[in-house]
Formats: sequence, structure tokens, C-alpha cells
Amino acid sequence: KFRGKGEGIVEKLRYDKNESLVCFNQSQYFEGISTEVWDYQIGGYQVCHKWLKDRKGRTLSTDDIKQYCRIVTAIQKTIEIQKEIDDIYPQVEIDISCSYLRWCILELNSPVGLMILPGVGLQRVNKPNSYRILPP
Repeated sequence: KFRGKGEGIVEKLRYDKNESLVCFNQSQYFEGISTEVWDYQIGGYQVCHKWLKDRKGRTLSTDDIKQYCRIVTAIQKTIEIQKEIDDIYPQVEIDISCSYLRWCILELNSPVGLMILPGVGLQRVNKPNSYRILPP
């Protein structure tokens, strides 16, 4: 949320992590900006900082303020989605490895005695073309 009274001129940027504020002049600021959002980078640039820095000396319009709030919201949602992906990725990696092993064995008739992939083992049992996937 945008707060404060003034002309809306972007002057000196300051982030207050204790209050979750992005101040851009002595009396105006955006509130509710977590450290995680403030520090978020794309292409090596800190997005929230760079957007305001690129407007230094300019007066923020109502559309500019709305756009900044949308950027912050988009970054928050992106971080949430990235955390969800990080949570499920290890299992997806195992599932992909197992599927690839099955494909190698069935389609390529790969002669495997004992084969280990990241976190997954495959062991031939005492029957032709029979394998057991070992748990990670």
C-alpha cells in the first residue's frame, strides 16, 4: 500500500526491514514489502529497488503507484509458487528417473545388472527382463 502525503517525487530510496517499508522521499512510502520481496532479483537486478531507482527525480503518477503495487504482488505470488515447486521437485525428479529407467529397460532392452541414478536404484532379479526399483 502507498502511504504518506507529498508530491510523489522519487528522491532517496530506503528500505526499512523492521517496518517492511520502502521509502522514496521523506514523507511517502510503500508498506507491506517483505524483505524477501525487496531482495528478489531477476537478471541480477533487485526488481523493487530498480523500478523506483529508474524513476528517481520523477513524480509518481497514480498509474505508477498502481503498477508498483502490482509488481510487488506478482513477486509475492512468484515466491510462493517457487516454494511450492521446490517442495515437490525432489519427488518429481525421482519419478522422472524411474520413468526413464523403465523406458531404457523396456524400449532399449538395456542390459542392466545394477544401475544407480540420483536417489534411485534398479536391481535385476533372478528372472529375465525383471527388475526391482529400489527406494531412494
